[in-house]
Amino acid sequence: MSNEWISVSRDDKKRVMRKGAGWRRRRPMTAASKDARYANSSIDDYVHDQKVMLSILSDCQRVLASSRFHQRIFDVCGTSFAHSDTSPACLQIICYGIGNFSRTSSTNYSSSLWQLAEVLCLRQELQGKSAYSVPLYFYDPCSTNFEQVFLMERLQVEVLADNDRGRRAIEGNPTLFYMPHCPARLYENVLSANWDELHSETSTPLLILGNSLRNYCNPLYTLKFPCMKSLLPYTTEIRLDDKTLDDCKIAPGNIVGAFNDTYLTLFASVIKLGPQPTSSPERDDEDPELL
Repeated sequence: MSNEWISVSRDDKKRVMRKGAGWRRRRPMTAASKDARYANSSIDDYVHDQKVMLSILSDCQRVLASSRFHQRIFDVCGTSFAHSDTSPACLQIICYGIGNFSRTSSTNYSSSLWQLAEVLCLRQELQGKSAYSVPLYFYDPCSTNFEQVFLMERLQVEVLADNDRGRRAIEGNPTLFYMPHCPARLYENVLSANWDELHSETSTPLLILGNSLRNYCNPLYTLKFPCMKSLLPYTTEIRLDDKTLDDCKIAPGNIVGAFNDTYLTLFASVIKLGPQPTSSPERDDEDPELL
């Protein structure tokens, strides 16, 4: 059995998986095999031209940059990070699981593309406010070689080589985890990896843009995800109302679907819970949400 976290990138499947119990199992593909499979695809399937990809992405960024939705996210992030005692030069963004953004067309922009455009808008504005370069780290298990090269060469995004399954410690750096519509296990892994940081007397700002963690507060999930359960009383969730996207609805594609049921989760500056709780013995590679 593969130990890799495998996501399914098609927008309609992503919608279904968010409501279901887990992600569909499928055999992992290498970057080379994926590129070969889609080598002859039209723009209505996968984009394989960097100039075309950049043009479409720029259109998305222009739409989002002036939206109330984006401004709301930026205001919350800017305020949270401004109160940090650490240097603004340490600010970073970690992006997980947005899917194949190159699977789009010039008339129907994919949800993954809209999600990528928003995190790029955020990085640009946060850099302008801090006057420092804000590193953006990216990982999606289904990324094609074209997407990885495009991110690194055109967008100066650092593509993570290894699948850490969300177990990435922020190491004292104010961090936004940008992970819209990811499975519950990834959120738990993020919290587990940063348990000590969240309990530090000089707690570093950690924000999550993604699903509502409170929606996982049921007997099944609380047994599987004890860090999430323990930290819930110390969280503040800000729902990003779909109405703030009203000024974007004329844009091509399902922009509302890209960000439906999305929240910003903030953590209290003082958290006292003691030792990290022990999770269930189920391993990441046995969790249906990561396969």
